[in-house]
Formats: sequence, C-alpha cells, structure tokens
Amino acid sequence: MKPQKLTVLVAVFSIFLSIRPVAGCTIVMVSKDGLHLYGNNEDWRNPNSWMWFYPATNDEYGRVCFGFDQGFSLAQGGMNDQGLAIDGNGLDETGWQRDPNKEDFRAGPIDYILAHCATVDDAIRFFERYNNPALARGKIPIADATGNSVVVEWGQGKLQLLRRTGFYQISTNFVQSNYQPEDYPCTRYKNAEKMILAGPSLSVDLIRSILSVTHSEFEYPTVYSNIYDLGNKTIRLYNFHNFEEVVTIQLSEELKKGQYAVAVPSLFKWKTQATRIFEYLTAKPASDELLKVVEKDGVDAAITRFYKHKERMRKMAILDISEEQIDNLGWYLVAKDRFEDAIAILRLNVSEDPRSWRALKSLGEAYMKAGKKEQAITAFKQALVLAPSNDDLRARLKEML
Repeated sequence: MKPQKLTVLVAVFSIFLSIRPVAGCTIVMVSKDGLHLYGNNEDWRNPNSWMWFYPATNDEYGRVCFGFDQGFSLAQGGMNDQGLAIDGNGLDETGWQRDPNKEDFRAGPIDYILAHCATVDDAIRFFERYNNPALARGKIPIADATGNSVVVEWGQGKLQLLRRTGFYQISTNFVQSNYQPEDYPCTRYKNAEKMILAGPSLSVDLIRSILSVTHSEFEYPTVYSNIYDLGNKTIRLYNFHNFEEVVTIQLSEELKKGQYAVAVPSLFKWKTQATRIFEYLTAKPASDELLKVVEKDGVDAAITRFYKHKERMRKMAILDISEEQIDNLGWYLVAKDRFEDAIAILRLNVSEDPRSWRALKSLGEAYMKAGKKEQAITAFKQALVLAPSNDDLRARLKEML
C-alpha cells in the first residue's frame, strides 16, 4: 500500500473514532406563556420500541409508558393523566452511594413515579424518601403541567435536585452538578440551548427542530422521539428520527380503551431507509436467538450455540452477545422459575468476565431465587471484592448473613 493511501485510511479511521457515539438521549423541558412542553430523543440500539397504556385505578394514575421489546416491561419514560412526564439519561458510573437512613427502592422508578406522582414536588419527595440505584448510571428529568421541572442526579457525592430556574431546562448525558455552565461538555446540550434562546417563540415546532438537530445515529441512534404537551396531555410521536411523519396521541382517549400495548413502528406508514440500513447492520439480540435454542433443544445446546457464535464473531458480528444480553436472558428464565437454566446462562457472563461484579451479582440473585443461599453468598462476596464501595451490594449481603 502506498504511504499516502495509508495516511488517508488512518485519518478516516481517526475521524470515525472521534464521532463514535455513546448511548445518549436529549431531553428538553420548556415552560412559557402557559405552554408546558417536554421533548425527548430516545437513543438506543434497539429499534423494537413499544408503548403501553394503563388506565387509572383507585391507587394509580392513568399513564402511557415507552420501552423496548414488548409491552408492559421496563418503562423508559412516559406521561400520566396528571400531566407529569419523566424519562432518563444514561451516564457513566456516578459514584452513587446508598443512604442508610432511607428505604431501598429496588424496582424501576419510572413507572412507579408515573403511577403515584402528580407533580414534580411529589416526585422529589419520592427521591428524598428512597434509595434509587438507578442514579448510579443515570439521571432523571421530570416536568409537570404546572410548569415545574427538575433533573434528579447524583453529583458531588450526594443527591442533587436541579430545579428549573428560567423558562427551560435541558438534560443530556453528563452529571450537570459536577460542572460550571460554561464548562458543560455536551454539544447536544449547547445546540439545544442555542436554539431555545434564538427561537422567536415557544412552540411544538421549535421542540421538534431541537430534537431533529440533536438526534443521534450510528451505534446508538434515536429510535423514537416524543413531545409531551403537559397541559393538554397530548403526545406527538416520531419513529427512528423521521421528523416528517408524526402520530398524535390524546392520552385521555387512549386510556378509555383499557390496558393495551402497541409496537411504535407499527403506527407509522413509512419505514425509512435509515431504519432499514440500521436493521441490516445491527447484530440480533442474543437473548432472543438463544432463548429459541433453550426452548427447542435445552440450555446445554444454547451454551454450545453461544461459543459457536463467539468463534464466528472473529469474522463477522452475528449476534450481540454482550454481558447485557446474556443477563437479559438469564433474568427472563428466572422470571419463568427456570432457576437451573438461568444459573447456567448467568454463569456464562461470569466465565466470560470474572472481573464483572454485575455478572456476579446477577448470578447471586439467581442462586437466591433457586434457594441456594450459600452459593448466593459466595457470589455476592466475590462481587463485593470487585466493587468494595458498592453500598447496595454490601446491604444485600448483610441481609443474607
């Protein structure tokens, strides 16, 4: 190869590395002249997005939730019939620590807050009462129909409740309380702020433009976007960063239909070329493919298939066999009370990366579900050696001893 060609290839590869995205999400909360809007770009690797509706009960508010893979699973965000909207931004490790004076909340906080909180103040009381491990790797922006908003995060070694002080609040993928405003490290944040301040007036079109400019592509594309009108309880929904086609949802009307779930892509007339290319280039989730093998031929066959695909990955990415995917499969089997199969699957993650405390913690939880307390304690102790400052692990082990 000629030297100049090699130089060009190195330069191109360097550019690719410099623009390689991380898991994102851009959230904009704006309140002005009686209009209260919450815009969200959901950036992730899975285009199989869903939304599901829960009508109100005596104990819970009616709500719409958004997530992935199937309805009625882990809520990533949503809005309730009181006009409260919530979502999250993924973060690197924040250093979150358990407060021994608070109760532990081990479930996903998003759906619980939508079901039980009408205002930002209600949600703040929830975070002041409970320990939330979700803040170890994320932060949670919340807004309501009164015009209030807050970003809940862990920064400077403590719980931070960043209330909106002007007419807008933006949340992207950094711990805001760890920086001065002039040092914010995110270009998406800066672009959103510039557009808000330059806009002639607040409108749905302005929020749509901001979401369009800040959307992500490549490894973690924007798989859906929504704009909540918190006063009118309406949702404008966009699929896979196509901001030319919109589905408008009136929450009160949908809740009258009872509890139901629907795949977000099925609501849209057009499947864009960007969607087709992403689906073609993206590895299939290992949890789905290996589950078929487990069901048909048993867990031993699935493990054999795992190593077969691992070998083939030296040439081509056939399946996404990341720790997350194998963990997903293990917990699916736990939920079905198939504990021995789950333990065998979760051991894969430990064998692939014995330094992963998360893999050991999941294995310990599966042992507990199977009634194997001693093996669970051993797994938790090994996890704590790898993550000695993890108060949640320490508390879990203390409960068992």
